[in-house]
Amino acid sequence: MSDKSRRSFLLGIIIILIFCSFATFEPYRYMWIFLSICVSVMLIIDIMFFGPDKFIYDPFYSNWEKTHIKDL
Repeated sequence: MSDKSRRSFLLGIIIILIFCSFATFEPYRYMWIFLSICVSVMLIIDIMFFGPDKFIYDPFYSNWEKTHIKDL
């Protein structure tokens, strides 16, 4: 999946879950709200960390320095 389609899919799931939380009976409302919050957190993590240049994990500073500092 591309970034845009994955985020659109998660946003659609969030909208459906929020609608279900308003349309359900009182005993099950908190379950739907909890599911909405979980999927919302997944969308936030997707926006923050997933993408071609969003998050690069390199445990060695020398490798990071070679790729990010061009003056050396």
